[in-house]
Amino acid sequence: MLRASAILLLCGQMAGFTVAQTITPSSRLAAFEELHTFPVQSEPAGVFPALSNASFASTKETDGEEQARTESNQAVSTADQALDVSLEPVSANLRPTVPLNLLKGAKRGQPFNFTYEQLIAGPPTDPEQDPLSDLRVYPSSLPLTLNGTPVTASGAVIRPGDVFGTMPGPTAVGNVPLLTVIVRDPWSSYAPTAFMRVETPFEEWVQLHFTPGESANPAISGPNADPDGDGTSNVFEFLNSRLPKAVESESLVSISTLSTGPSSGDTIFRFKHLANYPEGTTLYFKRSSDLQNWTALYNKIPGRGWYIFIFTPASNITTLPLSNGRAETTINLGNMSGVTQPVFTG
Repeated sequence: MLRASAILLLCGQMAGFTVAQTITPSSRLAAFEELHTFPVQSEPAGVFPALSNASFASTKETDGEEQARTESNQAVSTADQALDVSLEPVSANLRPTVPLNLLKGAKRGQPFNFTYEQLIAGPPTDPEQDPLSDLRVYPSSLPLTLNGTPVTASGAVIRPGDVFGTMPGPTAVGNVPLLTVIVRDPWSSYAPTAFMRVETPFEEWVQLHFTPGESANPAISGPNADPDGDGTSNVFEFLNSRLPKAVESESLVSISTLSTGPSSGDTIFRFKHLANYPEGTTLYFKRSSDLQNWTALYNKIPGRGWYIFIFTPASNITTLPLSNGRAETTINLGNMSGVTQPVFTG
């Protein structure tokens, strides 16, 4: 006789990583780096100036044809040299470069200031030691100020000691393009994009609960880490508004069976969590009979109610607000008396 079993999975997906916990969840942070460059500009007008002044033979009367031929040959040689010099930037010029830093410490919806020295990682250079222009910056879609003055689309020259200001949007997260820096030699330009790192809600939570040294160690403060050894990873501690470095008496989930009323015998699943999940977070409630194939029952994204994937009464899932920005969700899983050893994972 076959024995049925049921396994439920509580998992979450956030901006930057997806998590699913079977006592100890698995998750992954995704980082990205991006570099935009502009195409090499056309060569400046007058790239062959010496050619326009070259003379190939003297027409004035001389002491003899031999002297005229000598002057003509010298003129042709001069023109050839001018051609060689003028073609070099077109065919073999190497672009200048300027190294940039990733600007760190920006927070959503808050003013963010940084200096020239934080932006520019080193002096601009040219492989051929061509003369270089001043550095200019051009803003992206975000507002940008330079020493208190707004930087317009026409750009602005920047120098050591300058101070910049901007403000990430309320939903900005991760590496956000901020401005473009341009440096030119006489023949081409280089225009990398500078990015600022806007902390995710999870990163803000890490800074709140961990020391700077712990924050820099993913084995302690990373999303998969479980520094208090309570079986709940940091990312689920965050999503459920728990303490990452203290074993709490309150369990992450509770399971009970109704003993009275029309729903007597039904299994009730409860869990506490943040009342308002950060943007980019999706909470899933799934079930499986083999830990391999999962069926989504419900999911929830910020600002919306629970979405029901399969036909079940809407009254089967309710969420009530608690204090301290938390809420408790209750799910009626129905009568599971015929299921042996139900396993709940979160």
